[in-house]
Amino acid sequence: HALPLSADETAHLARESIRALTDLDEQEFNIIITHPNSDPMGDLIVKAYGSIRQSHIKIIPSLGRKDYHGLMALNLSQPGSVICVGNSTSGIKEAGFFKCVAVNIGDRQKSRLKSGLVLDCHVDAPAIKMAVLAACKAAKTAFEDGQMINPYASEVSLSDIRSMIIRYANDHSVLIKKHLLTGIQYVILNLVLGRN
Repeated sequence: HALPLSADETAHLARESIRALTDLDEQEFNIIITHPNSDPMGDLIVKAYGSIRQSHIKIIPSLGRKDYHGLMALNLSQPGSVICVGNSTSGIKEAGFFKCVAVNIGDRQKSRLKSGLVLDCHVDAPAIKMAVLAACKAAKTAFEDGQMINPYASEVSLSDIRSMIIRYANDHSVLIKKHLLTGIQYVILNLVLGRN
């Protein structure tokens, strides 16, 4: 993803990420790169992809949800075969459901809750490459060692969620993100709270 408000940082992120990925051994890695979402300055990242000439790297504008999740699901039958690399929430939240180790580049996801198998690294080609290689090693043993606890997977029930919402509904000390509610979200929120 592009970095909001900073064309220079976004271009730097793209260059360093590409340098790291193109430096990985062609015999050991098959790499699929997807375009960023329609974030401002995402075009800088797509433009940087033009420098990639390695045959083991494929650039696909969008896999779509089904193919993206299907690709990550390969890791369920062959642990360590898929590693998620980037600065997207997907590496933090979705990858864990498929038991994928993720390399999180830079500070974009800095304050997110993460599992033990999200490896953070700086926006620097050697650091990114080192993190990818460390992720490969970690992926092979992580699930046997019980390190992979996904903080986004839970046995929490709907009644637990309802109780939590009710408990904190009037607590103004709790930071609440403000979003415009669509009709469907409003209906779901009202159902959880038990309102008509």
